[in-house]
Amino acid sequence: ELIKASEFPWVSSNIYDKETGERWAWVKPWTIVEKKGLKIGITGATTAGTEHMSYPENIKGLEFRNEVAS
Repeated sequence: ELIKASEFPWVSSNIYDKETGERWAWVKPWTIVEKKGLKIGITGATTAGTEHMSYPENIKGLEFRNEVAS
């Protein structure tokens, strides 16, 4: 719900759907923003330890792969 309500892109290259093995559809691995005529590339990754730090119901069905490899 938080992601859907946000007015900005959520960026993380290493969150995958456990069932399909595909990148999680609600986040992008990267984005490009333009500020004052300059295009800026932004990449993101979520710590692979997230599954040990979050409530299980908040990350149900998600897999957090190695940040460096992604």
